[in-house]
Amino acid sequence: MATIAIDGRALVGPRAGIGWHTFHLIEELAKARSRHRFVVFAHRPVADPPGYGAPNVTWRFGTGGPGLVWQQARLPRLLAAERVDLFHSTIGTFPLWLRLPAVATLHDVTTHTHASAHTWKSRLATGTLLRRSLRKARRVIAVSEATKQDAVTHFGIAREKIVVVWNGVSAVFRPVPGKAALAAMRDRVSAGRPYFLTVGTVEPRKNLVRLLEAYARFSASRPGGPALVLAGGKGWGERPVLEAVRRLRLSDRVRFCDYVTQGELPLLYSAALALAYPSLHEGFGLPVIEAFACGTPVLTSNLSALPEVAGGAALLVDPHSIASIQQGLERLAGNEPLRRRLARLGVARAKRFRWSEAARRTLDVYETVLAA
Repeated sequence: MATIAIDGRALVGPRAGIGWHTFHLIEELAKARSRHRFVVFAHRPVADPPGYGAPNVTWRFGTGGPGLVWQQARLPRLLAAERVDLFHSTIGTFPLWLRLPAVATLHDVTTHTHASAHTWKSRLATGTLLRRSLRKARRVIAVSEATKQDAVTHFGIAREKIVVVWNGVSAVFRPVPGKAALAAMRDRVSAGRPYFLTVGTVEPRKNLVRLLEAYARFSASRPGGPALVLAGGKGWGERPVLEAVRRLRLSDRVRFCDYVTQGELPLLYSAALALAYPSLHEGFGLPVIEAFACGTPVLTSNLSALPEVAGGAALLVDPHSIASIQQGLERLAGNEPLRRRLARLGVARAKRFRWSEAARRTLDVYETVLAA
């Protein structure tokens, strides 16, 4: 039996993609019939910690402070005190002086491919430290084949050191029945109108300004047409998005939902006309498979990992082309048979993404490193 430490910093505060990845991985490891013991470390207490109370999972909470400082200054001593055999960073970065065998999960390389979409602090802390951590790791887990190729291209990581483990989709994501519930959600977020939905933190790489430009063109001749609902926490660089809404005079047609809990998302997806997700770069793209699982048609980008994840079940557009995004919105709005076909394909596609399988394959990676 080995003691395996997991970095739980992504679980502190409101959860986005990496937070939910970490949550479901730990949840499934707690269920697995593994001979190993898992210790999860976080710099502050975590609400609803996954696996808490399971016989094979122990949590160790810090008392606060910046997560990166805690990781570099405090975590190495905690790992030594716990007699850890293997460290897994689900965020991808390690303490600089880590002396343990380690595994890193790589979610994307946008600090390098889209540096302008990140703050200088993010580029310094995540970008520089991420490169060092990936090179130091015994194994790198990439969440898609596209991300694996990015690791090879941008970080020079040996291809044979990288294992692809797709994310899963939570069982909470499924079509929500009941016309009354769907109508109530539309009343709440779009004044009763059909709506396009986009989900994710409001930040530059989500390509929301181009989406708004395309939506403005699309809606110009449709005064009573679908609204656009933006669901996600405010991130760095939100100001251009808010300015675009004012400049394009869309304040009466665009709604901001801010952060939406996972419990609310299935109904939000199910009530939508379609998900519009023309992101400039994604290492995976969880909203795509969440929408699939809810039976919601998806428009997404033809770049990065998104075609791989979509697998032919989404309408792909060029995210750099406002005209391409506009045409995609028009096709979905005006073609109900297309929406039905994409919804059917999406539900089938979503079944290929399971967190239990992601945990099983992650355990295989642990075994490989421990054996070496």
